[in-house]
Amino acid sequence: MQALSWSTPDGCHSCRPALNYYLLCAWPAEHKEDPQSRFVNERMHANIQKDGTYSVVPRMWGGVTTPAELRAIADAAEKFGARMVKVTGGQRIDIFGIRKEDLPGIWADLNAAGMVSGHAYGKALRTVKTCVGSEWCRFGTQDSTGLGIRIEQMTWGSWMPHKFKIAVSGCPRNCAEATIKDFGVICVDSGYELHIGGNGGIHLRGTDLLCKVATAEEALEYCAAFIQLYREEARYLDRTAPWVERVGLAYVKQRVVEDADGRRALAARFAFAQQFLQKDPGRSGWRARNATCTGISLKSGLSPSSEPPNERHHAGVFPRKDIHDALWLDIGPVEQLPALGARTLPVAGGREIAIFRTATGEVYALINECPHRKGPLSEGIVHDTTVTCPLHNWRISSRPGWRRVKTAAACR
Repeated sequence: MQALSWSTPDGCHSCRPALNYYLLCAWPAEHKEDPQSRFVNERMHANIQKDGTYSVVPRMWGGVTTPAELRAIADAAEKFGARMVKVTGGQRIDIFGIRKEDLPGIWADLNAAGMVSGHAYGKALRTVKTCVGSEWCRFGTQDSTGLGIRIEQMTWGSWMPHKFKIAVSGCPRNCAEATIKDFGVICVDSGYELHIGGNGGIHLRGTDLLCKVATAEEALEYCAAFIQLYREEARYLDRTAPWVERVGLAYVKQRVVEDADGRRALAARFAFAQQFLQKDPGRSGWRARNATCTGISLKSGLSPSSEPPNERHHAGVFPRKDIHDALWLDIGPVEQLPALGARTLPVAGGREIAIFRTATGEVYALINECPHRKGPLSEGIVHDTTVTCPLHNWRISSRPGWRRVKTAAACR
């Protein structure tokens, strides 16, 4: 960013996640993750909700689960005080109302039960939706559930320009809704029809037929090749639907269907990248990196363990009187605060102070609430002397006094 002489040398909430993705896609083995350039959902492996809590979605391969997994989900929901447990449209279970500080714990418990992240929060492979296919359904033509599980186990963890959804339907009745997915498979008596570029949502788009293949192994190869072509050539935040419309179905067919050597090379590059991407949030490195840390140093002086006149600090919660009287609090080493990151400081009365550190080492403090809908500013992306709220992308200046920055500002 500095080499390109951009107007904001440390980037912004739009370009930094994009650059992080492009580097990850181009050099999966060499890429060094930059957590401060990811949206909070991707950093936390959970969906931030309007009240500042999170929802957690463990992965269920092809929508299939077991009594043991359901027990583990129930135990985790009870242990961490979930306020709602909901079945999703992607054939999974969403656990709502989890506090940020409990995310490492709940993921550790779910991981111990054999479940990994469902990536329901990220620009990544979300779900592979299936129907029961020929194993159970009297209309099923192929084992759609088995193929869906194989596809999901091949593709989970893959970061994409945008969210990516897959479905496998066991017959043309299309119960898994494969024709409104980014990649869809319709099983037929003679094989598998492969569809691309669909999506639901505001702008509904049905898929385009890519080709028909005879075997499940071919379906897997074509799926991997299409995903890698999309990963390498789409613009960040492009869904497959607008990307296919822009480059044209004929171009995708030429690269994935007609060029057999090119298809195999794309699939091989995807398989190589997956060696570095299939990581679950129950790993100790994730827990340490995202453990709650509530202190940085503003200036030497009063320490949390000190007892100032007429006031006592309780469990790291600092009374408002100390803030109002402008007493300096020594609340830990500044190294605990990452560049372009934030930590929070509890204050008596329930509100938090968010402490930010810029790329140049400056430190700022704000009430940890966006003036728009009270989103937790400490979870936003820090750039220059502003922070972008994680709920609705309001950009707030960290200089004295609340100030909303124009959202149209460019960083180039």
